[in-house]
Amino acid sequence: MQLNNSTNGEIWLDGKTKDGREINWNMCIYMEAVEALDSFNWKHWKDIDSSDDMDNIKVEIIDIWHFVMSEAIFQKEIDFLTQLKIGDAGFDRKKLIKSLEKLVSIASNYENIKIATTEFFKILSYAGMSINDLYKNYLVKNILNKFRQDNGYKNGTYIKNWDGVEDNVVAFGIVEKQTSISPDELYKELNDYYKTL
Repeated sequence: MQLNNSTNGEIWLDGKTKDGREINWNMCIYMEAVEALDSFNWKHWKDIDSSDDMDNIKVEIIDIWHFVMSEAIFQKEIDFLTQLKIGDAGFDRKKLIKSLEKLVSIASNYENIKIATTEFFKILSYAGMSINDLYKNYLVKNILNKFRQDNGYKNGTYIKNWDGVEDNVVAFGIVEKQTSISPDELYKELNDYYKTL
């Protein structure tokens, strides 16, 4: 909620930003799911020997979670989130792709957030991600998103590519090297790196 409050103002709970722009969480869910799908090597005409970008797929799944939570809060269905459990299916590429495709359909048809959330938890399971993975990765992405907002992301002045590497990769790389890093320390490291660009 804090990220939404700082980015959009508390009026986001009424479905608008502080600038009066309508918020469409379902479209956000849809687009992030499409971005996750596009990170698979599915194209039969291009780069046929390349691998799926599982790191980016997991980042997109974290982005989906932010928008699923936001829509659940907006629809006042937050209690429902605490009732769901992640299955233990383990990584399953085919089921993960089908589940992401299903989420695209759910979001594009503006179905109730309970349906989207249930599908999201299947996605987590098929991606081989646990609740702990979700929590840890969400914290990293949340700090990065705050950093982006503080440095001009909304007005278009933010630099997302850092020395040829997307900022997502940089943030997750910092945490991978320093597993006990605090949110404030991560923010400081991002800030120190950004000043060198």
